[in-house]
Amino acid sequence: MSTIAKIFTVLNVILAAAFLGWAANTVQLNNKYKSDWEQEVSKREGLEKMMGEEKSALAAKLTEANDARGRLQQQLEDAKSEASRVDNDNKTNASKLETMEADYKKIAGTLEGMQADSKSAHDAQMKAQAAQFDAENKAKEAAAAQLAAEAKASDLEGKLVEANSDIANKEKQLASVEKDREKIKTELATVVQVTGYKLSDIQAMPLIEGKILAVEMGVEPGLVSINRGSSANVQRGYTFEIFDGSTYKGQARVEYVYADMCSAVLVRKVKGETIRQGDGAATHL
Repeated sequence: MSTIAKIFTVLNVILAAAFLGWAANTVQLNNKYKSDWEQEVSKREGLEKMMGEEKSALAAKLTEANDARGRLQQQLEDAKSEASRVDNDNKTNASKLETMEADYKKIAGTLEGMQADSKSAHDAQMKAQAAQFDAENKAKEAAAAQLAAEAKASDLEGKLVEANSDIANKEKQLASVEKDREKIKTELATVVQVTGYKLSDIQAMPLIEGKILAVEMGVEPGLVSINRGSSANVQRGYTFEIFDGSTYKGQARVEYVYADMCSAVLVRKVKGETIRQGDGAATHL
């Protein structure tokens, strides 16, 4: 073989090796991008579901508040009607009292000129006084009933104002939740349009629980090993939340998966907390 042929042979081998390296790197980047995208879409779907549930709950509370407002309005109308009736009764009793007072004065005047029939006049006077006393008591009772009705009406008006304020606040909360929900839907639609992936092809991470086997902080941003691997359905790109009891410490993303363990890169670390061997790790808290 000539020297030129050998040179071309070596160049072909070098070019083939370079092409294979470029192809492998491209496939790895594409897989990472797809995993990150699936994780983001899963999070957004969960958030959209939560927003939908909050919207339904707020709508139910709004319906209850509207019903309560209707009942309070009806009670207010009834109280006003009762106050009006009591006021009319009070006016009627006052009129009767005036009439009785006039009769009493008439009887008293007649009594002065009826010396022969003093006993009969005295009885009439006593009856008139008793009637006057009874009318005065009824007038006092009517006035007290009117004050009670007015107090009840004032209380109901206060409750109605509170109910209207509560309804206004719930309507604002519902509008805010709906706005956030529409924003998330728009962002999700943009991601789908850009990437070309179908939402039906994406699966949420299953619940996988394990423990931290080892921690390596000498390499930024830090690496951890978890005692769960492909046998537990762990896949590259899954994220594990790290905790110790009720103390949350951070989040790690799986990069390498083995049969019974996986290696993950720390993507979030809580300030002031130290991740140690034996800490808990789970895909969902």
